[in-house]
Amino acid sequence: MFRAPGFELKVATLSYSKVVIDEIQMYSADLLAYLIYGLKYITNFGGKFAIMTATLPGIVTYLLEKEGVKFVTTEPFTNDKKRHSLKSDGRKYKCRIYKRKI
Repeated sequence: MFRAPGFELKVATLSYSKVVIDEIQMYSADLLAYLIYGLKYITNFGGKFAIMTATLPGIVTYLLEKEGVKFVTTEPFTNDKKRHSLKSDGRKYKCRIYKRKI
């Protein structure tokens, strides 16, 4: 089966490359499909990849597993550390909530 001209060169280059994908949840469905298909080829030839995101959608891991792409996930790094604190000045404030009709 013949591929597009230059296909082998690109795969050969990606076989020793490290591909970084940032914020994968922002990609369109068709681009995500191309990425997963490409990651399958890259890993089959020995390449490595990293997906960096704070919100990895479950569909991405499902599709990677379905395509047989080997990957490792990390545990969430959240803890009980206090990150924010609010202090009241004791006064009462009147607030209005505005709703916009769409």
